[in-house]
Amino acid sequence: MRGLLELARPLNMAIGFVAVVVGAIVAGPLRPISDVLRAALSASLILGGGNSLNDLCDLEEDRRNRPSRPIPSGRTRPMTAGIWAGVLFASGLSVALPLGRPFLVALSAVGLLVLYDVLLKRLPLVGNLAVALLGGTAFLYGGMAVGRIEGALVPAVLAFLLHLGRELIKDAEDVEGDREAGARTLAVVHGRNSSLRWASGTLLLTAVLAPLPFLLGMYSWPYVVVVLLGVDPVLAYVVYILLGYPDGRTLGRLSRILKANMLLGLAALVAGR
Repeated sequence: MRGLLELARPLNMAIGFVAVVVGAIVAGPLRPISDVLRAALSASLILGGGNSLNDLCDLEEDRRNRPSRPIPSGRTRPMTAGIWAGVLFASGLSVALPLGRPFLVALSAVGLLVLYDVLLKRLPLVGNLAVALLGGTAFLYGGMAVGRIEGALVPAVLAFLLHLGRELIKDAEDVEGDREAGARTLAVVHGRNSSLRWASGTLLLTAVLAPLPFLLGMYSWPYVVVVLLGVDPVLAYVVYILLGYPDGRTLGRLSRILKANMLLGLAALVAGR
């Protein structure tokens, strides 16, 4: 059971849950709250299924890059991981079914996750864009739950860019294992440094765009305070380190820093609403 929970990555699931709720908060009043919680739970379960399927499909890469993960370490059998992913996907869709139109988004997300794991992740930049799209869609999903999707567009765009930058960093971190496994990521095809330059540019664009919602009168001053004193300095630090083309261990640390920065971004959105 511990191995299965590790496959689902509870922290990522929790971030997905909160992102949907925040998407609903910034879009308008949390009504009906039951639909918001249902959407958040379904997104969390679907994300857990995608994480589990990702580990199953990444078995060869993880044997080189992350041998301590549940499947390559032998703590979880591949068949068990596949069944677990299916259970999480089915549970997430079942929870979303009464929501109406948002259910179609949930179904599309499952389809994109499966397509990503079996095909897109091994294509230069395409897989990164798919993951980033799913990251942004979490906010739109929350907006749909309260019937005001347009209010969630801004955080969706910022989340898309932040996820894209982080995915490019992870590609550069895993380049050796991906190359041996035959994956054709951006880092493998065009070089590790190329992936890091793309990541730097994407994160820099995120930092530049982040204050704009305040300047356009969409969010109040607490939002821009958190952005300028927290989110943007972290992004600037990460870009600064990336421009020095750091080693794999440092890239792993930067990836974790960006994940924590996502939580700071969520706090900025709630504070500014």
